[in-house]
Amino acid sequence: MHVEEVSFEFGQDECVFTALDNKGARHTIRCGRTDWIAGTSALGYRRELSTEMPVAAHGGWVNEHTFVMTWQYIETPFSHVLTFDFGSDEVDVSIKIVPFWQDNDEHIKGRLV
Repeated sequence: MHVEEVSFEFGQDECVFTALDNKGARHTIRCGRTDWIAGTSALGYRRELSTEMPVAAHGGWVNEHTFVMTWQYIETPFSHVLTFDFGSDEVDVSIKIVPFWQDNDEHIKGRLV
């Protein structure tokens, strides 16, 4: 995804996910906790096009330290499932593209600041 840093802003019914890519562009995806939230993003899907795509996002906490988001690219069969496991001073990130016909999980380690 060519991401340098990410931030989360957790509210009552949504999470605002913001990423800074390696070209200095900011990408924001609003993720519903009880409902899907539709928007657009150029982050993640067909990155070489660098065009905004319609996306709907939903997510929630699966335990006290793991947050999972799904980004469904509207009008396509593809989605990203992003799992963030927050440790004491680092975060493990797993990214899976669904559907895909091979093992495509990406694992990233980052530090919390």
